[in-house]
Amino acid sequence: MSTSDDRPKPVPLATRSHNTRPWLLPLLIVIGIAGATAVAFKVFNANPTADELLEQSQTALDQRDYAQAVSTLERAVEQYPDLKEAWALLADASARGGDASRSLTALEQLVRLDPARASSLAVQLGRNWMTRNLIRPAINTLRLASVANPKVPEPDRYLAQIFAVTGHRAEVVECLVRLIQKNAFTQDDLVVLSSVNPTVDDSGRLELMLKADPNEKSPLLPQAMHELDRNRVSEAEQYLLEVVKADPGDNEAQSILGEIYADFAPEKFLAWNAQLPSTSENDGRIWLARAKWLNLNGKPDPAIRCLHEALVREPENLSANMLMGQVLKSRGLAELGTSYTERARSLQRITDLSSRMGEPQSHLLIEPMISELAATGRLWEAWGWADVYERRVRPAPGDPMLARKKDLAAQAALAGSTRTKPGSLAGDKSEWLKYPLPDWTQSAASPAGGEPTREGESTEIRFVDQAELAGLDFRYINTSAQESGHKIYETMGAGVAVLDFDQDGWPDLYFAQGKPLPLSSATGPSDALYRNHRGERFESVTVPAGIDETSYSQGVTVGDYNNDGFPDIYVANLGRNKLFCNCGDGTFRDVTDEAGIQQSAWTVSCAIADLNGDGLPEIFDVNYCEGQDFLTATCYDEFRRPVVCRPTMFNAALDTVAVNLGDGRFQELQAEAGLDLPLGMGLGLVIGDFNDDHRPDVFIANDMTANFLLINQTEQAGGALRFVDEAFLRGVALDANGLAQACMGIATWDVNRDGKLDLFITNFARESNTLYLSQAGDVYEDQTQRAGLRKPTFEPLGFGTQFIDADRDGRPELVVMNGHIDEFLNEPFRMKAQIFHGLDDARFVEISDQVGGEFWRDERLARGLALIDWNRDGLTDFVATDLEKPVLLATNATENQCHSLCLKLIGTQSSRDAIGAKIRVVLQNGEERIAQLTGGDGYESCSERVVSIGVSRDERVNKIEVQWPSGHKDVFENVAVAAKWLAIESRSTLVEFNSDR
Repeated sequence: MSTSDDRPKPVPLATRSHNTRPWLLPLLIVIGIAGATAVAFKVFNANPTADELLEQSQTALDQRDYAQAVSTLERAVEQYPDLKEAWALLADASARGGDASRSLTALEQLVRLDPARASSLAVQLGRNWMTRNLIRPAINTLRLASVANPKVPEPDRYLAQIFAVTGHRAEVVECLVRLIQKNAFTQDDLVVLSSVNPTVDDSGRLELMLKADPNEKSPLLPQAMHELDRNRVSEAEQYLLEVVKADPGDNEAQSILGEIYADFAPEKFLAWNAQLPSTSENDGRIWLARAKWLNLNGKPDPAIRCLHEALVREPENLSANMLMGQVLKSRGLAELGTSYTERARSLQRITDLSSRMGEPQSHLLIEPMISELAATGRLWEAWGWADVYERRVRPAPGDPMLARKKDLAAQAALAGSTRTKPGSLAGDKSEWLKYPLPDWTQSAASPAGGEPTREGESTEIRFVDQAELAGLDFRYINTSAQESGHKIYETMGAGVAVLDFDQDGWPDLYFAQGKPLPLSSATGPSDALYRNHRGERFESVTVPAGIDETSYSQGVTVGDYNNDGFPDIYVANLGRNKLFCNCGDGTFRDVTDEAGIQQSAWTVSCAIADLNGDGLPEIFDVNYCEGQDFLTATCYDEFRRPVVCRPTMFNAALDTVAVNLGDGRFQELQAEAGLDLPLGMGLGLVIGDFNDDHRPDVFIANDMTANFLLINQTEQAGGALRFVDEAFLRGVALDANGLAQACMGIATWDVNRDGKLDLFITNFARESNTLYLSQAGDVYEDQTQRAGLRKPTFEPLGFGTQFIDADRDGRPELVVMNGHIDEFLNEPFRMKAQIFHGLDDARFVEISDQVGGEFWRDERLARGLALIDWNRDGLTDFVATDLEKPVLLATNATENQCHSLCLKLIGTQSSRDAIGAKIRVVLQNGEERIAQLTGGDGYESCSERVVSIGVSRDERVNKIEVQWPSGHKDVFENVAVAAKWLAIESRSTLVEFNSDR
C-alpha cells in the first residue's frame, strides 16, 4: 500500500517563453506590482476574514506547504475559535506534516464543535497513520474517533487490526466485544475472541512499523512472544524490557514479564513489581502474575486475593480461574474451589469449540458454544453466535434458537457493556476481603526454578541395544513412506506388551503390527509373539502360538481377564479390536466374537483392569476419532505440500469400557459409564488409584484437548460402573498456562514422595512435556519448570515414556522416546531418545549422550515403550518400537552396588493382576518407598507386571506392606532383596519367584 499523499498534485507553473514581446513587459510589470500590492494588503491586513484564512490554508495544502497551512490555520482558530472548518483543516494539515500531537489537539477541539465530523475525520486520519505505519498516532486518533461517536464501528475495526499485529491481546478483545455490541461483527471475530491467542503474525508489517518510528517499541512485543514460543526466555525478556522502558504503561508487555519472572526467575519478580506504574493496578494479568509468584513461594492466602483481583478485572481468564480453583482446594475450600475449576472447564471448552469452527460440519458446534458462553456470563458473544447460527443455518420459523437469540439479546443489554455479566464469579466480596493483599516488603523470593545443575548427573547409568544380539528382529510395517503425504493414523506407530505367556518365569514380548494398503485386505503381516529363552535370546512363536492378527494394530495390553493364571492379550486396532485367550498350553484362541467385543472405533491405547471391584477385569479402550475421513483426508501446508491433517478436523470418538460379565462375555459401555465426554481425542492411558479411595481411576492423555481424569464412582463391589471427569478439579486437564496440549505418552511414579501417584505427560514438539506433582487437597500442580524438564523437552516430540530407577538408588530416572510425525520445515524429523537422572528434590537433569553413550545418539521415529527385566538381573530394561527401524531392546548395563526389591503380585480376593495394589517399603534407616501397580502404561504398550523398588545398598528391608485392591493388607518383615518375590494375597509369607518352572 502506498504511503504517499493521494490528493491530486498541483499543476507545475509554465516555463517562460524566450520570445516574449518587449512591449508586453511594462504591462506585466504593472500587473505584477498590482498583484504584489494585493497580496501585501492581505498579508498585512490585521483582521482577515475566516474565509480568507481558509482559502490561504487550502492553497498551502494544495501546494503541500504544510508548515504554511498550519501557520495560517493556527491564526484562524486563534481569531475564530469556533470555526469548525479551520479545526478540521488544522487536524488534516498537521497530520500531513507529521505533527501527530497538534493534529490530535485540533481533533479534540472539533469534537467539541461537531462530534460526528470529528469522528469521521479521525477515522480517515487514523487510517492514514496506519498506512504510514505510525501506529501510536493511529491508535490515539482512532480512539478519539470512537469517543467522538461511540456508535460507529470503524475505529474499533482498525484498532483491532493494529493491536492484533502488535500482540496486544486484551485490546483486541475489547475492540471485538464493542463490534459485537454495535452489531458490526463477523464469525471470524467471534472465533478470534474465543481463541488462546487473538493476534496476527505479520512480521513484515512489524518491520515497517519499527522503521517508520524507531522510538515506538510496541512492535517488539510479538518478537518477544515468538522467542517465548521457541522457549528462548532470556531473549524474550530483553525485547519486553525494551518495550516497557519506552512505555511503562504497556500492560501486555508488563504482564508477560511478570509471568516470566514468576515462572523462570523469581529473584527478579519483586524489583519488577516495585517499578510498575499505578495504571497497572487495573490489569487482571498483572494480578495473575502476582498470584503465580506468591503461590510458587508458599503464600496461598495473598495469592487467593490476587487471583480475585485478577478475575474481577478479567473473569474470562482461563489460567486465573484454574489456579484459583486449585489454591482454594489446597486451603480446604473444596466447594468454592470446584466452582472455579468448573468455570475453567467451560472456558476451555469454548476454546476447543472455537478451534474447530473452520472445519466441516462446524455449524453443529454452534449450539454447544452458545451454551458454554452463556454459562460463563459471556452473553454478548453468545448472542453473536446465535446470530451466526441464524445466518448460516437459516432455521425455520419456530426454531428454538430464534427465541434463544432474542432472550440473549435482552440479557446482554441488561448486563451492560462489559464482556462478562457482573456477578458471574462465585463468592461474595466479604469472603475475599478475608484474604490480605500481599505485603511486598515482607516477601522474599524462593530459589529460581529451571534447569538443575549437572552436579547430580550419574556417569554410571548406561543402556545398550541388544535386540539384534537377542534375535529380536521385529520391524513395523506401515502403509506408505513416512516422508511424504501420509495420513494421520500412519503417524501413531504401534506398541509392545510384556507378558509371561507360558509361565516359565521369563518375560516374553508381543508386538502390534501395521499393514500395507489396502487396509480392507484380510491378509498381510501379523502381530508377532516372541518367546524369551532364559534371558539369552528371543524366538518368534507367532504361528505355533496361534496368533493370526492381520488388522492394522496399534495398542496392545495384557491381563488375565478370566483369572485362570495365564495372561491374555487384547489388541487395539484401526477397526474392530481383538481379544486372544491364553489356553495355558502355549497357544492362544481368538475369542473376540464370543466375548462380545464389538468396538470398532479407532482405538490407540487400551488396558485390562478390575474397575468395579468384583475381581473380574474390565477392558478399557482409549479411542481417537471415528468415521472414514481420517483414512482418506489429505491436507496441505502453505507450500502445497501434503502434510498430516490436524486431529481436530475429525470427529472425536467416545472412549469405551467393556464390563466383564464373568462368563467370558463383556458388555461395552460409553454414556452409561459417564464416558460421553466432549472432544476427547485420547492417545495415552494409565489406570491407578489417584484419590486414595481404593478404587482404580483412569487418566487419559488427549490430543489438543483437555485431558481426562476419570474418578471411579462405583458405589460397591460389582455395582454399576460410573466415572466422573475431575481433570479440571484436580489440575491435570491443562498445563500451567491454561493450555490444552497435544498429549501422547504417560509415566507414573511417586516423584515427590508424598505417597501419591504423580504424572509425566509427553507432548508435541515446541510444547515441552508436563510434570504434574500431587499437592495437598487432592490436587496436582504443573511443576515442569521447577523440575528442570521444560527446556530439554521443549523441542522434541515425545511419545512413549516411563519412570525407571535405572541405578536402583530409590530416585526415578525418566526415559522419553521421541520422533516427529512429519517432515516440517525447520524441525527435525528423526529425534534422539532422552534419559533424565532423578535428583532428591523431585528434579531431573538430562544425561547427555556424551555421558550416556552411543545408545542416546541414534535418531529414530520412536513410539511405544514398555519396561521389562528381560535377563532377570534385577536391573530394569526397556523395549521400544519404531516407525521405520527395528525395535530397541535397551538392556540396562549400569554398574553399582545398589539393589532393588522386586515383587510380583497375585490377587486372590482381588483380580489376579491386582492393578491398583499399593506397596509401602520401610528401609533399614526408616526411610519409606511407596509404589503402586498401575495398568495401561502410557502409550499403546504394557510393561512387565513386576514392581521394582530401588533400595540403594540395603540388602534387606525392615517391612513390606501390600494394600490389595480388595481392601486386604498383607505385611512382611525383614525381607532380603537378593531374590524376586511373589506376594500372594492373604498369604502370610512371600514366595521366592522360581525362574525354572
